[in-house]
Amino acid sequence: QEHTREYKDHKITRYQGITEELSEKVYNKMFGVYGIPMSTVLAEGVRYCAGLDRVYFPVHDYRGYCIGEVLKAANGQKPKVLINKFSIDVPLWHFPLLTVAKYGLSEKLILVESQTSSIKVAEVAPCAALLGTQLSDGVLNQLRQFNLREVVVFMDGDRAGTLASNRIVRQLRPFFSNVEAIRPPAGLDPKDMSYNQIRNII
Repeated sequence: QEHTREYKDHKITRYQGITEELSEKVYNKMFGVYGIPMSTVLAEGVRYCAGLDRVYFPVHDYRGYCIGEVLKAANGQKPKVLINKFSIDVPLWHFPLLTVAKYGLSEKLILVESQTSSIKVAEVAPCAALLGTQLSDGVLNQLRQFNLREVVVFMDGDRAGTLASNRIVRQLRPFFSNVEAIRPPAGLDPKDMSYNQIRNII
């Protein structure tokens, strides 16, 4: 299912199994419940790994190049998420293709935790996913190269998201003049909100 090669002290792993189109059942469970259209999901290159019972998300950089992959559990498997990075030299965070095509490197960028949230928020504003609650040095250094006027931190509405939001804002403030943290209603993620709710809060 996977191919691994040694690179110094690191392992570069890539899923080599067969992928197929999402079934209606998997789509409804993973995306439909959040009101994300099937056409948007397909345009992002999301597929299903039948052998692993995981949903395959390509990870794109700000130019739209595939730099990694996320294999998300469809039925509660552990670990919930498998992340494969294709190069140790490239910081791994995800730009939805809609962000790349519609907004490019605009002066504003919304940072969220998950790819699903980023796919939804990108319908409203330029967005990227940190693939977790950490802002790595590599991602921060890349952010500093962009001509950003405003960075908005939009983490999940749980305690971990609140703590991460505060920490990330502190990391960003020395480098950007306009850094803002916004929070969804308690217990919700950005992906749980309607498009109108996202517009209103952003």
